[in-house]
Amino acid sequence: MCLLPGVAYLSRSWVNLSLVVSSTVPFLLLCWRFIPESPRWSISRGKYDEAVTVMQLIAKKNGKTVDPNALLAKFQV
Repeated sequence: MCLLPGVAYLSRSWVNLSLVVSSTVPFLLLCWRFIPESPRWSISRGKYDEAVTVMQLIAKKNGKTVDPNALLAKFQV
């Protein structure tokens, strides 16, 4: 949203602006498939196993280890 005024200034036409803005949609749709749902959302929907999987992925990226049984115990309280 911060870039929109600059893009609008450079495009100089509402048609070009709409083409530039809408050209980002396919990229966002491709990325959407690879971004996992948040653990909080999964827990609120009762998908505890999916939440544990996402939490383990986050812990792995942070160089930490997580006990899945401890996570399940915390989630189901």
